[in-house]
Amino acid sequence: MAEILEVEVGRRTVALAVVTTTEIVCATTAPLAPPRSGIRARLRGLVELDTGADTTAVTIRIRRGTTITGTLVSEAIAEETTAALAETWVVSAVDTLGDVASVQYVVTIQATAASANGTVDNATIEVDLIG
Repeated sequence: MAEILEVEVGRRTVALAVVTTTEIVCATTAPLAPPRSGIRARLRGLVELDTGADTTAVTIRIRRGTTITGTLVSEAIAEETTAALAETWVVSAVDTLGDVASVQYVVTIQATAASANGTVDNATIEVDLIG
């Protein structure tokens, strides 16, 4: 039977500007130390976003690493939305880890067709290492 080996939560509660159509990091975990190869990371990300003018869609992602260039571990599907709307976006994923000493994750968000900045009001990323 699998057991939860380690839990980490990264959270942002200070407003963060989403500059038009640029992907941004909303929340980051601290480093986790998997005890062996083959550990699975169960990931959940939540972002509360006020969209900017002309926004037509939002893409929320989970990436391995600490930047927007990290390995994508979730799906990246543009979900339709409306401009100037406050919504909560959720994403989840499972990442099977190789032989790594440390791993971190971020939840990111990106608007489509925005002509004005949006605002992230709150963001959380949760990771459970399962072995």
